[in-house]
Amino acid sequence: MTARRAVVAAVTGILLALATLMLPSPASAAPKSPDPRYAVVASWTASTGDTVYLRQGSWNGTNGWGYAKVTAYHNLNEAAVRATTLYPKVVRELGPTTRRFETPVQHVSCRGKWIFRSCKVTETVTVMVAVDFRRFKQGGGSFGVVTAFCDGYTPKCPDWVKDAVNI
Repeated sequence: MTARRAVVAAVTGILLALATLMLPSPASAAPKSPDPRYAVVASWTASTGDTVYLRQGSWNGTNGWGYAKVTAYHNLNEAAVRATTLYPKVVRELGPTTRRFETPVQHVSCRGKWIFRSCKVTETVTVMVAVDFRRFKQGGGSFGVVTAFCDGYTPKCPDWVKDAVNI
């Protein structure tokens, strides 16, 4: 009789495990945008307490927005955008729902070894990120990052900028 109970318990456990695997996870159960441009690449809470959405966006070589434009046109990455909104030196209101986050990023060059090592700042570039916080029906949340760029560099930021902000 105990062997039969053990078999029933094992089969029940296997069935429960299979049923759990077949249920959708919370991430897959979230509403998805039918348009892939509005898919959320990443989201986080900015220094202002607002949620920043980095959507896939688009870039056609002339016009665009979001992650596609930030990476293809301005040579930045998610880490640079995230760091700028988390640790801004300045946040400016550009309109009723849009803010621009500004963060200086320093290029540091070092020479020598051990206690003879010396480092100095060779260049400072301000990274700017424009975020539209208006409610967005497709995909939920707000519209999110419109663009991110380096002040004084058109169109591409130097490679060291995205390498400097490794959060």
